Amino acid sequence: GKLTSKDILLVIGTSGKVVDIGSIAAKTAATTILSNLESSQELSMPGAPCVEDRQFNHVIHGRAIETAGEIESLVHRIMQRNARRGAPLRASA
Repeated sequence: GKLTSKDILLVIGTSGKVVDIGSIAAKTAATTILSNLESSQELSMPGAPCVEDRQFNHVIHGRAIETAGEIESLVHRIMQRNARRGAPLRASA
């Protein structure tokens, strides 16, 4: 199904080469979060990532193991905001 404004799209550790997740994120109604080691602007090597920070609502840089708490906190805040707007608290994998 389609993602709605009640949903969260969380993307962790991707170049966007296999699935063009950046384009999907830019077009979805869901709140989008990208967690990548570094910004795509910082990568200037050939074959640099196709995913761009600007395609997401929220961006967190660093190793996922080190930013897990920040990611969890952000997801929780978004879910609380959505609940206040009448969206049910739900998560799916």
